[in-house]
Amino acid sequence: MNLQQLQCFKVVAEFQHMTKASNHLHIAQPALSKTVKVLEDELKARLFDRVGKNIYINDNGRILLKYVCAMEKELQQMEAEVTGVQRQSDQVVTILMKATPLLVVPLLQSFREKHPEITVKLLTYNHHINETGVEFDFWLEDSVLAKAKPECIALCREEVILAVGAEHPWAGREVELSAAADMDFVSIPTSQMKGKEFLQLCKRQGFQPKIILESSDLYTLQEMVKSGAAIALVPEYSWGFLNNERIHCAYIREPKLWNTIYVGKVRKSGSSKAADYFWNYLIEQSKQEQSVKGLFVKLKALRP
Repeated sequence: MNLQQLQCFKVVAEFQHMTKASNHLHIAQPALSKTVKVLEDELKARLFDRVGKNIYINDNGRILLKYVCAMEKELQQMEAEVTGVQRQSDQVVTILMKATPLLVVPLLQSFREKHPEITVKLLTYNHHINETGVEFDFWLEDSVLAKAKPECIALCREEVILAVGAEHPWAGREVELSAAADMDFVSIPTSQMKGKEFLQLCKRQGFQPKIILESSDLYTLQEMVKSGAAIALVPEYSWGFLNNERIHCAYIREPKLWNTIYVGKVRKSGSSKAADYFWNYLIEQSKQEQSVKGLFVKLKALRP
């Protein structure tokens, strides 16, 4: 017994006429008669009483028809729910954030102006995300050393600078990174990607940085720099160091370093229309060669 057989039975029961039922179903009458016979054999009960060339549904048939109608209603409800979930997923874009989400606020507002029907979800990266296998459409990360990967675009970039206290002799000056070899540094944990990049950049200049504090809390690092206790090698805008009036910038003359913001698309067997719209939008934005500074200018303009 299968769904197609039951649907054929229902049509025959509604018409109570084989020819009319076969015409409605667009199948040959002998094939339809055989389908009904297979059902009767499987149920070990006649479903129709036959009087001459006419057929009439009997009590057995009415019982089966009741369940077939109920089943059909459930199937319609299931289809409506599945379609609704799919429609909702087609209206959502999910981004895994491995860089500060502030960077994407101006871009997201511009995108939402074009596609107000689409919802954007931001997931903050952590190890738990990987372990639970949370699904996402795009990832965003920043890197000084990494090169672009497949299905990835460089969205914008910013200089890497030395953040120093306001009273530091390097404040507002250009210096070589190697000149900082004897200074005290603060850094995010060197076990993390950005911390490892910091070590590599210093190593390329021939020195091992003297790190007096490692912390994942950027506020703590900023307070250490503000107090004059240490300096930090950081992206100019995206980590927010220069938002503090007591922290100044020392630009690195040699080597010139750039922190690039990458956006990548997750490879899937199929992507939603919302994800396709967002990817095409990002490609257009990347062609404009925006700077992170430009994004922060837009961000400040959005604030009341």
